[in-house]
Amino acid sequence: MSTRPIRNLITGAALARGACPTLSAPMETGDGLLARIVPSGSMAIDDFAALCAAARTHGNGLMEITARGSLQVRGLTEISAPLFANTVEGLEIPFDDNVPVLVSPLPAHPSAGVQPRDLAAEIRPAIAARGLELAPKVSVAIDDGGPISLDELAADIRLRAVDGDAVQQLLVSVGGDHETATRLGVTRIDHAASLIVELLTALAESGAHVRARDVVAREGLDRFLRAAGSRIATAPSHPAVRTTETIGLHR
Repeated sequence: MSTRPIRNLITGAALARGACPTLSAPMETGDGLLARIVPSGSMAIDDFAALCAAARTHGNGLMEITARGSLQVRGLTEISAPLFANTVEGLEIPFDDNVPVLVSPLPAHPSAGVQPRDLAAEIRPAIAARGLELAPKVSVAIDDGGPISLDELAADIRLRAVDGDAVQQLLVSVGGDHETATRLGVTRIDHAASLIVELLTALAESGAHVRARDVVAREGLDRFLRAAGSRIATAPSHPAVRTTETIGLHR
């Protein structure tokens, strides 16, 4: 198996623009290169053990979990980073090296009308197929509306399940967390994947380093509403922020 080169090493100039490292585009840090993996599903314990072993072999053995659930491996070099990437790609670890589509790591609540993992699995390839050039930290969040919320997680595009007149719908917001994002409206679950792609396309057309909040501040919602077209409808009253309750104590 050939070793693929580093696609795009993130250096000081890019860091000033808020670049975000990936597996194929690691970032320079004080202790070598840092690669970030965004898991898009569950991984077997054997694959996780192999990932840890690869972090020791090709990096300094330090692996971190970010606030958004990504895995960071530190201490890579320009020689070892491609070897590490090849090792990871040889494992059965589902990961996303494109726009992160963030969901809760826990199964959807029984009362939820949407399955975030299934919806994310539909959205990810649709985004990749469009080949958009977006700002490094652009992300999408999908919240099933259950008791364990993603309300405090900021994203460029947010979907949250809400009760409609007759069916479960998704509240669509842009540029922030549940409190600070600007509402676009509601959409049907079967429109969600195509809607997300069109909204991200509209964002990409604004510039490769522009975030959704920048578009809203500069232009309002017109660009996003034009992209959404008939997929979006008037939103119900804004759902209240949910308080996350403690689910247990680990000793």
